[in-house]
Amino acid sequence: MGLALAATIKQFLEDVCWGELDYLIIDTPPGTSDEHITVCEQLLGFEPDGAIMVTTPQKVALMDVRREISFCRKLGLPIIGLLENMSGFVCPTCSVCRARRSHISTISLAHSLARSLR
Repeated sequence: MGLALAATIKQFLEDVCWGELDYLIIDTPPGTSDEHITVCEQLLGFEPDGAIMVTTPQKVALMDVRREISFCRKLGLPIIGLLENMSGFVCPTCSVCRARRSHISTISLAHSLARSLR
């Protein structure tokens, strides 16, 4: 990552007059890129309550979240939530399924991960 991008991230977090915030949500892609590390390190100066991880039911997505959890722990950033997105769907063409929620996966991998973090 170039110095200009690091400076932009720092300016975004430190120099913008946010006012009093209840929440500041920063959506980052999975992984630990230089930009991601810079954002997390800059946020630590504001003593955030923690991070909320968002995953999908696929095993590869959960592997990314495990790495992210490890990364946050190394930084001292608490994990305050784990959300499994896209764990179900409503069939738009089947009248029987239209009002019923159908689960894509019968076992929530995110739930298993959350239990292992306790």
